Amino acid sequence: MSEESKKIFYKKIERQEQRTDKREAENRKEKVEQQFEKSADGKITETQDSDKDFLQSALSKVSTDLHPLQKTADLVEIENILSQGIENIYDGLSPEKQSEFKKRGEETALKISLLLQKTKVKVKNIIKLIKDWLKIIPGINKFFLEQEAKIKADKLLNLKKYG
Repeated sequence: MSEESKKIFYKKIERQEQRTDKREAENRKEKVEQQFEKSADGKITETQDSDKDFLQSALSKVSTDLHPLQKTADLVEIENILSQGIENIYDGLSPEKQSEFKKRGEETALKISLLLQKTKVKVKNIIKLIKDWLKIIPGINKFFLEQEAKIKADKLLNLKKYG
């Protein structure tokens, strides 16, 4: 076997190993995502094995406090979708409620952004996040809450689907 043939052979083997490593990493990530599900209140539910500590440390490192300049275009778009149609309600809130509503809205947008990045999107989780966020509004009608959450979730799914 010539030197040139050996180099080509070793490069092929190296590429195969890299593909295998990528597949293994993707499979592990999917396995962890299936085993653990972060609920809207931030607690981890249903654990299967020793990966719990790994996932908890990874989730604790996710910061919900982003500087406005660090927001991605997708995150800004998600925030715009969430804020559509509730400007009048927001203006009617007290300043303390407004700041809490805004902060929780940004956290919700970030969590939804993370959910939308997954291959398999669970709509009920998105609706639950939106409903929990809208419950901050005092005296909100539960039917309005449900309707708004579903409309916004539908718009968010269209955003993911059509970019």
